[in-house]
Amino acid sequence: MATPGYGKRSAPGQLQRRTDDFALLPTRERYVAGFVDHLPEGAAMSVKTLAKQLPLYGQQAISTALTALSVAGHLRRVRCAVGHVPHAPDIGAYIAELRDHFKAP
Repeated sequence: MATPGYGKRSAPGQLQRRTDDFALLPTRERYVAGFVDHLPEGAAMSVKTLAKQLPLYGQQAISTALTALSVAGHLRRVRCAVGHVPHAPDIGAYIAELRDHFKAP
């Protein structure tokens, strides 16, 4: 289990999983995104922890993949004091907008 304050948290209003959620991502990012998406609430998400659990990639590759997922809008990384969860915007609407934008023609 993750140290308090350093675990996976679902975004408010997050849409249901779909099989094609990460279809347009490169292979490494798709692999990491699928793994992170299926982690239980509160699971550890540090680069070191993920690298131990994903034998195909090392720490640097996992870090790069998490950064790419963050830039693409699939992952939101937040730093805050333990016990404090910042107010999150309606991420569901934002993700739906991104999906519409990146749909294949």
